[in-house]
Amino acid sequence: RNHEHRSRRQLGQALQRGAGARSFQPAHRIGTPSTEAPTSEAALSTGEATEPNAIPADGSELGEGQHSFTFQVQMADGTAYHYTVHTDEETVGAALVDLGLIEGEEGSYGLYVTTVLGTTLDYDADGYWWALSENGTDASVGVDSLPVNDGSTYAFTATKA
Repeated sequence: RNHEHRSRRQLGQALQRGAGARSFQPAHRIGTPSTEAPTSEAALSTGEATEPNAIPADGSELGEGQHSFTFQVQMADGTAYHYTVHTDEETVGAALVDLGLIEGEEGSYGLYVTTVLGTTLDYDADGYWWALSENGTDASVGVDSLPVNDGSTYAFTATKA
């Protein structure tokens, strides 16, 4: 057990030293919102206050724009959220990042989503990751390459390996 604790601590330290490192969350924190609320550039530029753990109310309509889609989130504890997103962005990733609903790291395959609705999952530390689907089927491309299709449903599900 001490070896496991030591290796997790070392992993957390190594990740914190790296640029854009994922935050380390112990297993008992899986699927719980982090203490930092997602913040969009729009909220910062308009001076809107964001509260810690601020998750939009289930069923909310979010954003503005000509296109709309359903965004669903399934947390590790089974809690589900459903939103209607309005946007002028061309990709689902750009729309969700713009609204502060997702965060991640840029990698060789595009945006690797680590945080959804303020909940950070770390596959390396606890085996959980965010699985992306479109209309109930695993997405064939990353969220930042996934085009917005009006009326479609895009979902992130906390998934254990």
